[in-house]
Amino acid sequence: MSWFTLETLTATIGRARVDASIAKVVARICRSDLIVCDDIGALPAG
Repeated sequence: MSWFTLETLTATIGRARVDASIAKVVARICRSDLIVCDDIGALPAG
């Protein structure tokens, strides 16, 4: 199970872009049985 707020998801994907592992990070997130996106736009994405 993984839990991301908008801020931690943005930071995780940002770090993955730097070290070219974004495909692995996105694949790991998408393997989840349930993905919920809530309150998008309520916080700054940076």
